[in-house]
Amino acid sequence: MRYLGGLQGGSGFSAAGRVLKAIAVYGFFRGIAWSGFMYLYPLYVLSVGYHTADLGPIATYASLASAMILPVAGYFIDVGYAPHVAVASGLCVVGSLVLPVLAPTYLGLVAGYALSNVAFMLWSPSRASMVALLVKPDVLGRIFGVYTLLYNIARVATPYLLGFALSYFTYGQLMTYVGAVILAATVGFAVVVTPLVSAAGGAQGGAVGASTWSSCVGLGGLSKVKCLYFRTFALDRRLVPVAVFGILDRFGWGLWMPLLNAYLKEYAGFTDEFVGLYNSLMGAGMLVFSLPAGYLTDRVGALEMLVTNEFLGAAGTLMLALGSSTIALASAIPLGVSISLWITSYNTVTSMILGAGSVGRVRAGVDATRTLISIPAPLIGSALFSGLGTLAPFVTGAALMVLATAPLIATKKTKEVE
Repeated sequence: MRYLGGLQGGSGFSAAGRVLKAIAVYGFFRGIAWSGFMYLYPLYVLSVGYHTADLGPIATYASLASAMILPVAGYFIDVGYAPHVAVASGLCVVGSLVLPVLAPTYLGLVAGYALSNVAFMLWSPSRASMVALLVKPDVLGRIFGVYTLLYNIARVATPYLLGFALSYFTYGQLMTYVGAVILAATVGFAVVVTPLVSAAGGAQGGAVGASTWSSCVGLGGLSKVKCLYFRTFALDRRLVPVAVFGILDRFGWGLWMPLLNAYLKEYAGFTDEFVGLYNSLMGAGMLVFSLPAGYLTDRVGALEMLVTNEFLGAAGTLMLALGSSTIALASAIPLGVSISLWITSYNTVTSMILGAGSVGRVRAGVDATRTLISIPAPLIGSALFSGLGTLAPFVTGAALMVLATAPLIATKKTKEVE
């Protein structure tokens, strides 16, 4: 693993330390915005005349945008523009919250969901690239654990507070206010981080990263775009097990996650306040396990924690679908813990597997592949929901989560034999 961090003293330490702190603060505000979107958006969709089953097609149509932008984003991340990609991600978060309010049409709703997908897909690899270039590999899990902790502090509080605020404001008003908060945070992040990254190793990292895209660097126009897409989807064989895992994982969660909040309200009988409580409990599970997840990732192993994440996610999904209202509410905890493990272990695996200078290529290749192949998942989830009953997408999703562990377990056994 090659890392270029400036955490060894002198001005490099100052610049790198400020970058890491700025990422942490910005992550907190993104936690407010992301949990606000995930809570408010499905309820807003219901309020403008659509139904739970409509969310699957919306999520399906929206997924294509993130898959198409990832190859270009991966290139820019690796050649030294990770902070710029992170800022673009923040602006997408703003658009995901505000656009559906400004244009409450089907197209506007799809565009808002698409922007939320793009925001997630741009932020995660750009953040991982900046961190991987600044810290040693054996503490990556703990760094991501700290970020997850701060993110989840916001995630725990936000849905419950928004549920309370709905007594005084509309869904659209709250989405606009949350959008204004993340816009201010994004501007602050851009001002602080962009000039610091080159001082902390970003320029050198960009030079290393450019070597992974060497066949594309000298090209221009359409030829360059074609090259970026070819390099992205021509996966290195070392990425195949993680890519297969990612496809099954994404498909399994995608069958039911877009339906979740609307399902809780329309079919499980939860009030807006209890939907908010459910989201806060999920955030609490993520919060409590954030630091242990990072520690376990570093000490036990990222692959092992990815496997554990899937089994916990499958258990929580079955609790949500098959249990009473009380058990359904309790399912938020294992699902939250599962997500914490996924964040730390997945970011660590993808940051280390080809080296710090290739995070953009790794994440573009794996994330674009899993996103493209899983595009039909929400649509299929809605079809299962409407055709076979409300339990179908949850049970099918849980089965796919368990199946997703197979390539990781096989990879681990192969390494042990070697």
